[in-house]
Amino acid sequence: MPGEVQDIIRWMAAERKALWLWFLTLGSAAMIALVFAPAPLHAIMEQERAAEAQAAGELSVASEHLARAAALQPSQTQLWELAGRQALAGGDAGKAIEFLERARQELSLEGMLDLGQAYAQNGDLRAAAQIWQAAIHRFEPSVEVLNLLSEANLRSGDYPGARSALESLLVLSPEDAGPHFRLGLLLAAVEPGAAIVHLEEARRLSPELEKQAGRLRAEILAASLEGDPAYTLVSAGRVLAALNEWVLAVEAFSQATLSNPGYAEAWAYLGEARQHRPLDEKQASTQAGLAEIQRALQLDPLSLSAHLFLSIYWSRQGRYDLAQQAITDALRIHPQEAVLYAELGRVLALSGDLAGAAADYLQAAALEPDDATYQRQVVEFSLNYNYQLEALALPAARTALSLSPEDADNLDAMAQVQIRLGQLEAARETLERALKVDAQNAAAHLHYGYLLMLQGDAAAALEQFQLAESLAPGSSMAEQAQRLMEGMLK
Repeated sequence: MPGEVQDIIRWMAAERKALWLWFLTLGSAAMIALVFAPAPLHAIMEQERAAEAQAAGELSVASEHLARAAALQPSQTQLWELAGRQALAGGDAGKAIEFLERARQELSLEGMLDLGQAYAQNGDLRAAAQIWQAAIHRFEPSVEVLNLLSEANLRSGDYPGARSALESLLVLSPEDAGPHFRLGLLLAAVEPGAAIVHLEEARRLSPELEKQAGRLRAEILAASLEGDPAYTLVSAGRVLAALNEWVLAVEAFSQATLSNPGYAEAWAYLGEARQHRPLDEKQASTQAGLAEIQRALQLDPLSLSAHLFLSIYWSRQGRYDLAQQAITDALRIHPQEAVLYAELGRVLALSGDLAGAAADYLQAAALEPDDATYQRQVVEFSLNYNYQLEALALPAARTALSLSPEDADNLDAMAQVQIRLGQLEAARETLERALKVDAQNAAAHLHYGYLLMLQGDAAAALEQFQLAESLAPGSSMAEQAQRLMEGMLK
């Protein structure tokens, strides 16, 4: 874009020189008439000022000068496009829309891409998708436009449109794992059986997607053996949620409730998912998801998931009394469920009862002695609250490793304890072992980066934080990585 502006400026400068030579040959009456009809010369001056502003990095100022030049020369519609693109580059999406729309029928492909981006930045994803769809019709399908279109349709909830864009993208790039994986994720939420082939292709084409695509594929295949479409959708939705694909998880659980309105588990999971991604983010209600969870309990008062999600809901609202009541009610029905003791421990810790929390976390671990998950929860609790590290966290980390010595999550848990206890070299060896087992483990990358930061290797630490963020986009882990990177760069 800078080159386009400069080319037009050079052309206009030549035009201005010619105009001045012509101007000097005129008589006085003609000169006076031209003084009061200054559009061409003033337009050239505005463009020169735009070039100066652009060279100084003042893109919004450059945009305004180009817009004035365009207003003085209605036939030069390319100036509106340049003004709009400069506005967008300067961070003013509203002005970009205003200027680019003035030349909408004559926009170049790049101009249409920028107009769509401006609408997207302004929060109007449907308008962005319409612009990019029009770009495809005016020019031809391209990987860049189809990527933008599929993402806009996904984010706006136009799943048929997203599916069509991704399928068109695969016509252009059949060996690209990314579109296969994104289409597999989408289809898992609306037509799980159709997702299998794309998840298989994603695994084949990209080792980095092996774990995620393989997990979702396996869950859909196993669930489909039950012959219950609603159950398959809930199973797929649970994996989508675990992958932090909450928008698609909401869709999967919603489809399950439509398939079987009496399925309590589907309503319970839908209620939980909607708390992560409210339907109307601009007016997100603190009660998002509560109605669905209550519906689940009406359908099945014994539902473990519904009681558990109700407790989680109230704890998010800061109502630890109601959260504790919900989980206590569930324990009366399911007294041997480890997950309920772990949830009670979490609620008690949030309310300040650390001794009671520790007891419940240990009870959960005792109920499932062969499941390292509950040992890791003891570790996490102890680390989060700096509570009895040597008495709780260290033995639990050792137990988890004894259950599964080559599990990356168990190794990461031990490394966190070692870091907290000041055993940095031991922690480094443990984390390197974890990453050798699973190079895609975002938590291990995050904690390895933290360790490197403690040891003074800022460049290597930054690389690990970036990996953690890229492996778990949009997650709390990515937020932690971002905060640590920001702290390093201050």
